[in-house]
This record gives sequence, structure tokens and C-alpha cells, in this order.
Amino acid sequence: MVCYCWPACVAIVGNGADRAGEVGKKMSEKIEGSVTLPTQADLDNVLALIQRIDKGKPKPADLEALRRAFDQFPTLWRMSGDVLEIAARTIIDKNTTQATVRESMHRGLAEIKMQLGYDRAPGVERLLIEACALAWLRYGIAEYRYTQAMSKTVTLTQGDYYERQLTAAHRRYLHSLHTLAKVRRLAVPALQVNVAQPGARQLNVATGTGAS
Repeated sequence: MVCYCWPACVAIVGNGADRAGEVGKKMSEKIEGSVTLPTQADLDNVLALIQRIDKGKPKPADLEALRRAFDQFPTLWRMSGDVLEIAARTIIDKNTTQATVRESMHRGLAEIKMQLGYDRAPGVERLLIEACALAWLRYGIAEYRYTQAMSKTVTLTQGDYYERQLTAAHRRYLHSLHTLAKVRRLAVPALQVNVAQPGARQLNVATGTGAS
């Protein structure tokens, strides 16, 4: 079985309490409504559980304690199960070894989400905004790779490869933005405007948005 969550777990455990505080902040930014957030002590306890569970064959009592923590704090799963966050970290870590660039790229992702209204968006739109930000990251890296490759002498096969990679990333990026815009249009309620025509019956004009 392949575990898709281990990079996040390793990152959390590897940096200790500082990393736990960062995760707690991210969870607080992602929630909507009145949800109980874990304290620093709760996060430290979960980190200790993760360390014990991931060392080898986990004890049933530790797994049960982790499940209870997930039940008590609904946002806690993001510590090691936020797949989009893991994907973004993996993409960034594999494409640069410079700490400044990595932090800048993470800040860029957060900025894209903010510009798309993540904090004010309902649940469905938040999922789409996260997809848009990830597609933006992939497209940017594809554009960079293409530019780097085209600045050198490449074969027709190599040039075609980078061209197709860039085209696919660009198409995915535009599609994610189009989907978000479409969902937002569909969420706008129809508005009926009653226009009284002089010497004639009242004219009802319905305005709104539909699928395009």
C-alpha cells in the first residue's frame, strides 16, 4: 500500500513544536463557522501519537486515540491528510533546493488563494480555489521549464515534449479558473425586475445566470 500522507507527517514530526504551530495556523485559516480548534498542547499530543504510530506496527490504543482526536477536532486531519497541500509541497520541494524560493512559492500559493477570495468562499468554492492555486503552480513550473529548455539547443523530440507539457498545464490552469467562475455564476440567485411600461401591462424581466 502506498501512503500519500507521509511527506506531511515527516515534515511535521521533523520540525517539532514550531511546525505544529504552523499547522495549527493553517487549520484555523481553512475552517469555516464555529469549529473547535486544537490547542498547542493538543497538537503536541497528536505529534507524539504520529511518531509512535509511524515507527512500525501501531498499537490499537494509539490508533483509537488518534481517531478520537480527529472526532474532537474536525480540522485536525489536515496535519497529514490534506492531499492538495501535500501535492503542493512535493512539487515545490522537487523543483527547487533554495529555501528562499520555496518560501516564496508557498507565499505565492497563499496569495493566489487570497486573491480568489478563499477566506470568504463557501466549501465548494474553497475546493475549487485550492485546485486553481495548484494548477497555477504547475503551470508556472511548466512555463519555467519550457523557457529554460528553449534557451538552449534541443532536439525536435525534446522541444515537442516541453511544448506538450506546457500546453497541458496551461489548459488545466484555464479549466480550473473557468470552473470556479462557472460555479460562482450558478450560485448567484436569479433576480426578477418588474418594469412598469407606460400605457401597457407590467413587464417582468428575469435576470440571472445559467450554465454556459
